[in-house]
Amino acid sequence: MPSTLFYIIIFLLAADFAFERYLSWLNIQHSSQAIPDLLSGIYDAEKYGKQQAYFRVNAGFGILTSAFSFLIMLIFYAFGGFAWLDGLVRIYVHGEIWTSIVFFGVLFLANDLLMLPFDWYDTFVIEEKFGFNKVTPKLFIVDKIKGLLLS
Repeated sequence: MPSTLFYIIIFLLAADFAFERYLSWLNIQHSSQAIPDLLSGIYDAEKYGKQQAYFRVNAGFGILTSAFSFLIMLIFYAFGGFAWLDGLVRIYVHGEIWTSIVFFGVLFLANDLLMLPFDWYDTFVIEEKFGFNKVTPKLFIVDKIKGLLLS
């Protein structure tokens, strides 16, 4: 039964991932630079084109980051990383509620650290390219630390 459950979980995760990426790809394919006739007199065509270009770049980058995250999660799952982490947490933490909180907290922190380079690139390359970045590196780091403390 455990191996069947393993394959069901892997299948569901992979199907969800593939479906979400397919929807993102469809959104990218159907975004156009030309402003729709319905908005032609209301919205500036140049701003619309810039917004659509930003959307396509962000959506494409989102596909890349989610693929990386999915791959890391699959590797962690396939090699027993979740069971290992659970065993490690249970050594130091007692009580089911606290064990769960610490377990998910460690996963959250690890994910946040793994995604840090992608967040940096999104903020300081993509948003900078489109003129949306108002964040300094110092503010970026301070915001990350505040976010971790609040979490």
